[in-house]
Amino acid sequence: EMETYLPNISGTPIHFINGTKDPLVPPEAYLPLWDNSPDPKSETWVEGGHFNPGNPEDMLRTGKLMYAWADAQELRSCKTVVQ
Repeated sequence: EMETYLPNISGTPIHFINGTKDPLVPPEAYLPLWDNSPDPKSETWVEGGHFNPGNPEDMLRTGKLMYAWADAQELRSCKTVVQ
């Protein structure tokens, strides 16, 4: 269902962070999102399963990935937020 809305965000950078062994969003469920997303788009694959917001290590790892991506896109300066 989400893939029907993605074309509406044309021109907005989007970055997907995916787990290589994610049982909730396996590659076959993610690929339609990627295929229907307009450019500019990018992705990062991390070893492991689904992101757990209750796990501080998951939060830190994902936060670092998000901020690094945002900095690379020059979307905002995030260097002091997550070290």
